[in-house]
Amino acid sequence: GENHRSIINQDGGFRSAETLGFIIQGLMVTEQEFEDWCEKMAAHTRLITNLGSIHPSKQGFQNTICYVSDQFQQQVTEYFLEFYGAGKNTAKVAELFHVDTIQNVHPYGDNNSYRSLYMNCTRLYQAVNRANHKLLISLTALPEFRKQGDVGYRTFTNEDIGSIVVAPGDFVTLFQENRTLLLRIKLRREQSARVFKIKSLE
Repeated sequence: GENHRSIINQDGGFRSAETLGFIIQGLMVTEQEFEDWCEKMAAHTRLITNLGSIHPSKQGFQNTICYVSDQFQQQVTEYFLEFYGAGKNTAKVAELFHVDTIQNVHPYGDNNSYRSLYMNCTRLYQAVNRANHKLLISLTALPEFRKQGDVGYRTFTNEDIGSIVVAPGDFVTLFQENRTLLLRIKLRREQSARVFKIKSLE
């Protein structure tokens, strides 16, 4: 029941009687006790998450920060991440992911090469992982090399950069509750032969 203000004892103080005790215990943990303390807190987090899993606001979320650049370290600011399934599950997994799992997408105002994707991992595990679906992740970026001039990215078709395949058993590696993940993606920027021409001086 805590939030960013109640956890620092504002807005009327702590919502849970356990909070202050956990803070005091955490400040007194010795080096020898640290691993056991981490496991105790992880077990408590799992318990609270499971008890509140019927309420969307109390489910487990991951804040996924995506950063895209090219091989020259130039930032890519116009792109779209797509999540979908394989074969006959393409549309079903796409809907589950884009409608139920992703709760919010927020581009960073000062630098649009960064996106924040707020993902409901509880819903992901319930809907996609338990159904044993593969998840495919692809990225489309602008400018497109073929249509918009002499420089751009080949990302629009399956014959271009393809997709990342996440097997059900790997979901928990990529999507974990209660954490922030920085995902760095590097694209190859292409250029046509017309961009540079070398003329002989002779």
